[in-house]
Amino acid sequence: MFMQLPKIPSNECDRLKDLFEYEVLDTNPEGQYDDLTSLAGHICEAPIALISLIDESRQWFKSRVGLSVQETSRDISFCGHAVFGADIFEVHNTLLDDRFKDNPLVTGEPHIRFYAGMPLVTPNGNAIGTLCVIDKIPRRLTENQKKGLRTLAKQVIDLLELKLRNKNIQNLNESLSTANHKIIQQQDALIQTAKPQTIGSMASGICYELGSPINSIQTRLKTLIDATAQERFEKQSFRENLTAVENNLLRIERMVKTLRQFTQDDDLVMTNINALDLMQDLVNLVKEKFNNLGVKLIFDLPEEGDFKGSYNQISQVIIGLLHNAYDAVAGHPNSWIKISVKMTYEEIIFHIIDSGPGLSDEIKKHLFEPFFTTKAIGKGIGLTLYISQGIVENHRGQLFLDETDTNTHFTVKFPR
Repeated sequence: MFMQLPKIPSNECDRLKDLFEYEVLDTNPEGQYDDLTSLAGHICEAPIALISLIDESRQWFKSRVGLSVQETSRDISFCGHAVFGADIFEVHNTLLDDRFKDNPLVTGEPHIRFYAGMPLVTPNGNAIGTLCVIDKIPRRLTENQKKGLRTLAKQVIDLLELKLRNKNIQNLNESLSTANHKIIQQQDALIQTAKPQTIGSMASGICYELGSPINSIQTRLKTLIDATAQERFEKQSFRENLTAVENNLLRIERMVKTLRQFTQDDDLVMTNINALDLMQDLVNLVKEKFNNLGVKLIFDLPEEGDFKGSYNQISQVIIGLLHNAYDAVAGHPNSWIKISVKMTYEEIIFHIIDSGPGLSDEIKKHLFEPFFTTKAIGKGIGLTLYISQGIVENHRGQLFLDETDTNTHFTVKFPR
């Protein structure tokens, strides 16, 4: 009579799926598994103990004590029979068992006479292998030994599950890290759009601001041309018209210079900045646009005084706050924005206050978060305050909302 080959379980596909998910096949020995195997051999008083995993064609030993081979064919495996059950599969004397007496593992090395294998059952109910003990003499396990073997088999599954969870957590962390990296890249890309948006707002303001001096220049030049054509040279009038043309050209030159400074790539150049000149430059870029659209500008500008900083970064902060204020009040009756600058020995303080009724507690909580905006879609991406705060902090300054004011009131402080 020939030995009985192990049958294929009806849940073979699910069983293999669980086995492969652990990614444990053909891995190096690990002390945690070896400790459980050694303990199983000690409890069961067996010279051979194995953690055996059954794949499509073989039984592979994750851990082994008392056996030199790493794997055998599934066809001759005892464990291939054991995975059909949920409890210990025990063969007391292989020579008296028709299923195994002709098995090459019985007739040859390691000359198995006794086998007891507890199935390794996954949380899905699939047996992927066994924790087994083997002896070269016929015998039986005691009830305490069986209890110990069951407990240790559960520990093997718990260890596999723990390593699987750790692997999944690691994969999740890597995925989150990758996703976070992509988010940071997207944020950086969006942040890079913030300055061009501010430049666009400034350019829009310049369109309004340039209109008045250009119209004045055209009017004055026409007067001079007409006077020249008619040979009417009134010295005083001629001088006044030329002076007006010159002054308007200087005004245009200052606005273009301000915009050119702001658009320079090197944002980190720290220079001495005249506070009055800075505010006059920036106010000149927005005042006519604001006034033409019904928003009154109120000025409280400083006396002469310098402080150190990056001209274009600080310009970006102030212009950004002004345009945020404008967006908040434009179209409302009696709209105004007040710009106040105070100088002390240690710091320069900018106040941007608008006629808006202040902000709700919910909005205040998210005010400086990136991409938080109360504006309509397409009107802003919620980066002005976030970027401005970063610029101010790089200057060792402060940017905050003054919550004691009933109006919307932002304060910016820079050390001098």
